[in-house]
Amino acid sequence: MGTAKTKIIACLLLALALIGGGVGIAVHRLSAQEAPGQEAIQRASPREGDGAATPVLQVGTEQGQRAEIDALRRDLQKALRELEDLRRSLRTAPVPPPVKLFRGKPIAFWIEQVQDYDPNYRAEAVKVLGIIASQDEKSVIPVLAEAMKDKNPKVGTEARKGLTSAGAAALPALISLVNEEDTLLRTQAMRALGAIRPPAKTAVPRLIQALHDNDAQVVRAAADALRGIGPDAKAALPALLEALQRHLKDSDPGTRDSTAFAITSIDPATQKLFPARFQPSSFFPPGMMGPGMMGPGMRPPGGGGEVGSQSDSSEDWEKTLRELKTYKLKR
Repeated sequence: MGTAKTKIIACLLLALALIGGGVGIAVHRLSAQEAPGQEAIQRASPREGDGAATPVLQVGTEQGQRAEIDALRRDLQKALRELEDLRRSLRTAPVPPPVKLFRGKPIAFWIEQVQDYDPNYRAEAVKVLGIIASQDEKSVIPVLAEAMKDKNPKVGTEARKGLTSAGAAALPALISLVNEEDTLLRTQAMRALGAIRPPAKTAVPRLIQALHDNDAQVVRAAADALRGIGPDAKAALPALLEALQRHLKDSDPGTRDSTAFAITSIDPATQKLFPARFQPSSFFPPGMMGPGMMGPGMRPPGGGGEVGSQSDSSEDWEKTLRELKTYKLKR
């Protein structure tokens, strides 16, 4: 816009100069006609040996003056046309979109703050970018994904929340993070996928692969994510059944319980095959919370036991496993 204004001013100055120049030349020429100088007019003076007077020579004729004025007029008209073309182009030029601000600062400011040495500043910047991402601003998603790798857990948590708020737009970034080697990073990414719920169904193939991981934490996180996705994750049922059998007798029952909740959330018809505490309908009023709505580690009210408790006997679990396999054969 600044360049356009400069061009307009330059054209105006050129036009004024041409006008002024034309008038000046015309006045000068007319003055020369009325009062010609010695260089323009030579009068005859008697000289020794001359028998006749020298004729008067006039520099610049009326025809020449008009030709100069016509040339100046053409230059002025050309400058005016160029000026009008410039004005027309400015009127039709697209108006640039306004710069988006948050707390009075542009997005670029908050992206730069993510590089700050102080983790508190980084966490605050990532939190703001998460809010911006929730407003369908996809440009900040790669920044949030990179912030997930921050060594400070507070920064990583804010990044996870931000990617969750971005919804389906963040799925490619989160699925890529599941492929990382760091266990905490992988589990946090899967936690975000589960929080996005059904729209994260495109991540099911990658979560199925995670169910076969040797790290129980990774398996548990994958099961929790599948539980959040719900019935759209039916393709994961065979892998979940295998994971349940593999972790049935773990000293820490958390992975076993997570796979159980995932199975009942994906296929509610299997709830009757599990102990009562794995049936959401037994401790929540109808319509309050459906399959897949229990978060990791949530305790059912009314003394129904808690996730990770070992109140169920191994015989109960063996029976559940046999019935699940039979149920699978009947499908």
